[in-house]
Amino acid sequence: MSNGKFDDFWNLEKEIDKKRNAELTPRRAFKSSSTTAVEVELGNTTGATQSSRFSDSPITKVGNGATRFVPPHEQTYAKKKYILAEYTSKKPFIKTVRLCSNKENDSVFIENNLFLRERRTLIDRTVISEPPYAPYFSYSPRYSQLSRQQLNYYLWWRQNVRSGIYMPTDASYIILFAYEIAASGDGEDRQSALDALCRVFAKCCGNDASLKMILRDIICDFSLIYDLTVSVDSFASADRRFFFGSSFNIPEAFIDFSEENILSICYAAAIYDYRRSKIFNEETATVFKQSIGGALRAIFKDEKAAQFITSFKNGLYNATTLEHRPLSRMVNIVNKSVKLEIEYYSLDTIQDIVTNAVRYSENRLREHLGVKNKLNILYLNPAVKDAIDKFFDENFPSKPFIDRRRREAKQQLQKNEVNEYDKLYDLPRVEFSPERALKIEEESWETTRKLEAAFGDSSNNVPEKNIDTLITNDEVKHLTENIVEEISVASDSNSSIAEEIYKRIPQAVDFLRLCFSPSLAEQRKFASEIGKSPDELADLINETSLDIMSDILLEEDGDGYFIIDDYKDLFN
Repeated sequence: MSNGKFDDFWNLEKEIDKKRNAELTPRRAFKSSSTTAVEVELGNTTGATQSSRFSDSPITKVGNGATRFVPPHEQTYAKKKYILAEYTSKKPFIKTVRLCSNKENDSVFIENNLFLRERRTLIDRTVISEPPYAPYFSYSPRYSQLSRQQLNYYLWWRQNVRSGIYMPTDASYIILFAYEIAASGDGEDRQSALDALCRVFAKCCGNDASLKMILRDIICDFSLIYDLTVSVDSFASADRRFFFGSSFNIPEAFIDFSEENILSICYAAAIYDYRRSKIFNEETATVFKQSIGGALRAIFKDEKAAQFITSFKNGLYNATTLEHRPLSRMVNIVNKSVKLEIEYYSLDTIQDIVTNAVRYSENRLREHLGVKNKLNILYLNPAVKDAIDKFFDENFPSKPFIDRRRREAKQQLQKNEVNEYDKLYDLPRVEFSPERALKIEEESWETTRKLEAAFGDSSNNVPEKNIDTLITNDEVKHLTENIVEEISVASDSNSSIAEEIYKRIPQAVDFLRLCFSPSLAEQRKFASEIGKSPDELADLINETSLDIMSDILLEEDGDGYFIIDDYKDLFN
């Protein structure tokens, strides 16, 4: 049973106003007659004052259709670019640097910035006595954040740094000091400021990788803005990846072809780092730097050789343009509107040439130090090779190679050396001569006569006969046969040494045959056929000969392995 009064409670339509009710009413479908053709005309800006809104565009009736004018799209967000400064860089890989902004007469630093005002006030302030240490941490260090104790400590630490005393401190103090240097104004010596930044990087960062990266970016941007030269020698103790690794956009900014900064080329462009060499240590570090640095200088002094390093400037390679915001870490100090446009050549253009030049230079240094060459050189331009050879021949000439095991064997023999008296019995080897044997016999009889005469003992007087007939022909023949037999025994001993080597290493027969007239190409070919390298075969043979006769058998020069002269008779 329904009650109309209570059923109306669920009827919500009467609770909705008429306007809302009208909106909920289904709309009437358009009639086909209401659809008309519209011709859209795209106009230009000349004389066009129409609004960009479609509904406000004027409509011209054309028969049953209509023509509507649509004004061109205007990119209101595009901003004009002003070039504040532009220069051709003196850095070899940086072609052009432009300082740009979307504001005319803009500057790198924000005018009347609080940091800059405080910098001008505190730049020359000092403290009289050493204050207590005050820890400080900030992601974006500012003077205004420092308490009185922190400011005094910072000023005292800065005084020491300026005096050449680099004490460890909080990273935030170091970053604040870097900001202070990078914000140098007109009239200040910016090259000295850059050198100070480099020294702080080298002396104060320690093993803090993030701090190194922050300072590296500031150093790079500062040098690009003012076209200054960075001394890579300042970073001798730093890991090269902070400057020339893949995490950095512009390693080309740190390369210089000047004589005092020449090693920056091999640090940056060479795939091979000579400081990772097996023979690089504290004792050889100086000679490495002198020899490889000198070799690179020799290349640039030679006109033919230098052109292969600088070929990227001859139009063979296209320059790359990079847009970069300078000093981006100095938030709220540097204008965000300022950009650096850097046109540069990639390091890849000289990578292979420099890598092979460095490896070849180390090979020549190894020859000078008497160390076996083991660095492979795929290809090196003849002009570059000649320049390096000339430098090493004049300054670091090659020395005879002495195998380590041969040297150790000789040292061991010296330790076990007999006394001076016993050395008298070590007579030199000489070839057998019948004439010399007769002479020795004659001298012996003469000595016997003198002794008999001196002591007056006539019981054993030597028979009186002609000295020339003291030894008969039969005796000489018998003596000769004995000596020949002894030589034969020695030869058999030598032969047994060779046979023992052949027995242990069957491949040694053919390889040693190639060692009489050394040819590295033939030795490599033979070794590759049996699945080994010449070095492996030579090491195996030398180890065996050390075991058999306490000395090595093979040595190496630039043309391949050869048999030591003392042992060539063993294999004839």
